[in-house]
Amino acid sequence: MDISASAIDKNEVDRFTAYQKTFFFTKVDGVYPVDILNTHLDVHTPDIRKIFSDRHNENIEKIDELARRTLHYVYRVKTDKGSRVIRINAAGDFYRELSFYTEHWMMLELEKKSLPHVTIIDIDTTRSLVPFDYQIVEDLPGETLFDRSLHTDIPVSLFGQLGSFIASIHEMKTSRFGPISIQSIIDGKPHGLHETWMSYLILNMVSHIESCSLVGVITQKEATEIATQLSKFSRIAPFEPSILHGDVANHNTFVNGGKVAAIIDWEDCLAGDPVYDIAYYGSGCFEHEVWFDVFLSGYKSIRTLPEDFDLRFWLYYLRISLVKALIRERYMLKHNTYLPNARNRIMHALSRVKSIE
Repeated sequence: MDISASAIDKNEVDRFTAYQKTFFFTKVDGVYPVDILNTHLDVHTPDIRKIFSDRHNENIEKIDELARRTLHYVYRVKTDKGSRVIRINAAGDFYRELSFYTEHWMMLELEKKSLPHVTIIDIDTTRSLVPFDYQIVEDLPGETLFDRSLHTDIPVSLFGQLGSFIASIHEMKTSRFGPISIQSIIDGKPHGLHETWMSYLILNMVSHIESCSLVGVITQKEATEIATQLSKFSRIAPFEPSILHGDVANHNTFVNGGKVAAIIDWEDCLAGDPVYDIAYYGSGCFEHEVWFDVFLSGYKSIRTLPEDFDLRFWLYYLRISLVKALIRERYMLKHNTYLPNARNRIMHALSRVKSIE
């Protein structure tokens, strides 16, 4: 089945590109329906059955709605030919989910390099069969590293494997910065949407800082101090942009047995500084620094860190921590006992950035 982006209507590409240029991180800056966290199984079941019957000649035996979702409704579908996962665009009233094609391109690139990847079975954003955009992927064996980390017997070597995997991804070079342009994928020369890394980093930054203050995560005085410290972005040395995952996290990492099986959810894929991905993962390991130490050792077994690593790492860590605090608010995750304390994480990053002269 042809699932390339080449047949997408150019008007839809232009519309999605204009939307992409307005956000720093989709889960904070993007649009989504207010009922995203409610169940939609009954609404989507007839159309899901139609997709699998008409396009794939498969008979559905069971459909389960998966709990983890932000911008997509996600279902596990068991058919007479196997188990699949279908992701449905939850913001379909606002845009076509063309980032599904970004993921498809990335999976093909990972396959070429013999790196762990997910098989994408189908993508349809035409809405000719059903009234929504969807992507069907193979159902991976095993469990996420997040779920695995809830057990006391987790092999720490898994974090090292993840680090070396991310380093291997960063060997993929590109041009420009920020979210990957859909048009550039169609043209066969994928690159970022922004001319400079700085223009991407500071996108919506002031509103993110102010929003953290408004919801009470930080004080107004701290907000002013954070803005001052983030001006150190101007001191970051030039670098050649790499392909980044953009959301490196344990919940996006599947493990099977003692191995990392794949990283999922590439809709936040970026062109940018490899240290950004490292900092993103590091912020997720707040209060679990041993995990990050092993991750970084695995990374350094493949790639050398830049001389100004500490400056970049803590600046990105602070920037990312602000966004993650807002994700907690938006998706009502702030009371999740398994997640790091949002305020403590921001203040820790702020103190580290202040210590760098």
